[in-house]
Amino acid sequence: MVSRESRVALAALSVAALVVAVSLALNLEAMLPYGSTILYLVAFPGLALLVPQLYLARTTDDPGMCKWHRRAGLGLAGLMTLAGAGVDPSGRTAMQVIGVGLLIALLVFEAVQGYYESSLFEGASAE
Repeated sequence: MVSRESRVALAALSVAALVVAVSLALNLEAMLPYGSTILYLVAFPGLALLVPQLYLARTTDDPGMCKWHRRAGLGLAGLMTLAGAGVDPSGRTAMQVIGVGLLIALLVFEAVQGYYESSLFEGASAE
């Protein structure tokens, strides 16, 4: 039996491949400014990695797995975006900013989460 995570990842990869196939068939890359950069960002770090990991983080009941999915999604999407910045010189700066932004979002989320899980809030109530 295939796990839920595998089904979500396979569906995300299928959607990303479909987006790439449709954009190549319709030649959307030539119509959009920074077309190849936008196509790369939407298909690979976005649809294939970040969206399914954030979906799994949102829908899981296990707090440990929720953290893991967020870390994997934001961290790997940020690293993939930074790695792709060296490939396409036309959109290099935009991809670097987006990649660093994803990594900073991960660090800020971890810092805020750690702050709320610290001993400062053990006896606090929501009132």
